[in-house]
Amino acid sequence: YCHECGQKAREPTPGIRDFLHDAIHESLHLDGKILNTVKVLVTQPGQITKDFVAGRRARYISPLRLYLTFSVLFFLVAAVVPNGQGGFININADNLDAASAADFADSIRTGLPRVAFIMMPVFAMLTRGLYRRRQPYYCAHLYYSIHFHTFMFFLFTLFALVSAAGPNGRLI
Repeated sequence: YCHECGQKAREPTPGIRDFLHDAIHESLHLDGKILNTVKVLVTQPGQITKDFVAGRRARYISPLRLYLTFSVLFFLVAAVVPNGQGGFININADNLDAASAADFADSIRTGLPRVAFIMMPVFAMLTRGLYRRRQPYYCAHLYYSIHFHTFMFFLFTLFALVSAAGPNGRLI
């Protein structure tokens, strides 16, 4: 560490090894913040947003890191969980022929992460419209939207895992 600024001593031009180390460390490092954030997210989902807006942020990981962690976890589980159709997310397109249905299903699967990401600011605008007297600032609604979508990804991940534990890889 540097004796003047306290920053970790590193090479001035980081290499791929440094990048991979940082990526793995940031995504897999379990500390008290992550465990506390997940506990509060599961037991009291709205509390994280209340605390974050009130300025009590040190005990939680950042909302974007939380969202990215749970969305990546969901899509990883959804890609791995077998259900006889090649994935957890199934699209039923009875009105289309087999080739068109497969193309439609693939476009939904590849577009879902983008749609979920785009829906966060839209959802925040909707909640701001409904609760603008109670909380007039858009950014607070955006934090709520990020936490809400994170909680939904958590639930979807649990559902995927429970579905895989059912008969023939399906709960229903």
